[in-house]
Parts: sequence; C-alpha cells; structure tokens
Amino acid sequence: MLPRSLVLPSLVGMLAILSASDAVAGSPKTDGMDTAHKSNENPDWSTKIGGGFGVAPTYEGSKSYKVAPVPVASVLWKNRVFVGTEGVGVNVVRTDHARFGARLTYNGGRDQNDDDALNGLGNVDPTVEAGVFGSLHYAGFVLSADLRQDVGDGHGGMVGDVGLMYSIPLSSSLIGSFGPKVTWADDKYMQSYFGVSSAQATRSGLPQHDASAGVKSYGVTASLSYAVSDNWGVTGTIGYAHLADGLANSPVVQDRQQIMSAIFIAYQF
Repeated sequence: MLPRSLVLPSLVGMLAILSASDAVAGSPKTDGMDTAHKSNENPDWSTKIGGGFGVAPTYEGSKSYKVAPVPVASVLWKNRVFVGTEGVGVNVVRTDHARFGARLTYNGGRDQNDDDALNGLGNVDPTVEAGVFGSLHYAGFVLSADLRQDVGDGHGGMVGDVGLMYSIPLSSSLIGSFGPKVTWADDKYMQSYFGVSSAQATRSGLPQHDASAGVKSYGVTASLSYAVSDNWGVTGTIGYAHLADGLANSPVVQDRQQIMSAIFIAYQF
C-alpha cells in the first residue's frame, strides 16, 4: 500500500466517483467496475498502469494546497475480480445496466505533520475499510453508491458516497463527464477528522469540539478523457466539495470550499 504522505485522500475520493462511471476514454477505471478493453487479446484479463499528478488541500478542511502524485494501476480478471490502487474486490453482480460488489480499500489517514494547523491533534492512522458498492447505468447516466467501514485501527467509523455522473461523447476520441456527489459519515469518522478531544485541545490550543454524524460534504466533479489510441488514454478532472453546515464550527476546518484537480495518463493492455 502507498504511504499516506504520497497520495492525498481527497484526490482518491474524486477519482473514485469517476471509476464508477464510464468517464475515462479508451480504458477501464482503476477499481474494475467497468468493462474490459475491447482490444485486449486476452478477454479474461485487463490491466491498466499509469500515473499523473494532482492538486488538493493538504487535509480535508485545509486552506493550504499541495501537489501530489496520482498512481494508476489495476488488474481485472474476467470482469469479476479486481485489484489496484482503489482496492481489492469482486463484482458480484454484473449486467449491462447494473454492477454490485464488495471490496477492501486503503485509507491513508491523516498525519499531523501535513499541516501546521494539525499540530497537537495526533495522527489518524492508515487503515483498511471493508465495503460494498453498486451502480446503475442508463443512457449515459451512472448512479453510484458505496459504503465503507473501518476494519483496522484508523478512524474507526463508517463513510459512504452517493454520486450521479453523466457522460457524453464529444467526439470519437473525447468523452466529457460531470455530476454531483454527496458524502455521509458516522460520528466516529467525523470525530476522528473534525473533532477535538480534551487531550487534543490541551496539546494543540484549539477549543474542544464534538463532531456528530451526518452529511460530510457535497459537490460536483467534471472530467475530460481523450483516447490517444486503442491502448493509451489521458484524463483531466476537477472537483469541488463544500463541507456541510454541521462542520462549520469545527476548529479543524479552515476553509469549507475544497477544490481538487488531477491529470493522468494510462496504458491499457
């Protein structure tokens, strides 16, 4: 697994909503929830490798931004079992219009050294999340959802996303996609990332704050994907997330307006 300092969680979250749609031209997405590449000589296997870079807040709620790499890697077997940078899992149900499955994903946590504003709060340790996902596809629209529970020793909570993406071919090689996304989290997750315990307040100087379960954020994502050839594809994406009203009083939150962007190239074989 990749260290938390290398991949910003907000970039992973933005790319995950694209992975549930048919947003990347000329290649399948990184979580295996899409069809195999038509030109693959071995129909049982589909592999994608690549990478790029992205810009995102140093932590969710930060007013500071940093550049980070965006690795792309996935192996898909018989359109069923997948492993890659977005998890290890299985497509339990697969039809032309629906996909449902389960997977394990890596959550990189949060390091207090990532930003001066986190000093004294301690780390949210990296962990593994177990979850389920699903998507419905019709006439260019993809309604997707996933729910993940910490099964390691990280945030200790549950978090889920619901998104709707619409993809439209702009040419024979170019696909445009856009749509909204809403994220919900329980009280344990919220407290880990947005709360301040009495001990943390003493160490950091921030006021004590209890975070509760509810909508964490809502926003939109848009992307353009260009198929350079049958095997090569380039994708650029930008996302906006607004931290919900319930987080407005969190002393950890410096800016509720969060913007993420990334560009990457991938080779499919």
